[in-house]
Amino acid sequence: MVLNDEAHHVWDPDSAWSTAIRYLHDTLLSRTGRGLVAQLDFSATPKDNRGQAFQHIVCDTPLGEAVDGGIVKTPIFGKTEALAFAVSSDDFFGDRQR
Repeated sequence: MVLNDEAHHVWDPDSAWSTAIRYLHDTLLSRTGRGLVAQLDFSATPKDNRGQAFQHIVCDTPLGEAVDGGIVKTPIFGKTEALAFAVSSDDFFGDRQR
């Protein structure tokens, strides 16, 4: 089984991700006689790049309802000084180890 989170990024059947999933299925099928049994796609925005809703939607829950129901975490907005560090434009990693 394949689980895709943020599946609105992988909807295109010609994408590298779709090609990889087909490869996994075909490889499993040739080696074991059984391919992938399911592909579950999860997305908060189940639409293609033309704004059309995906045809294979099973459940569509508005985000506010999902937060109220405890399905997704409640977003927490804030700032912290502890996570901030300076990065020069010449070296993305700054003084940190790579």
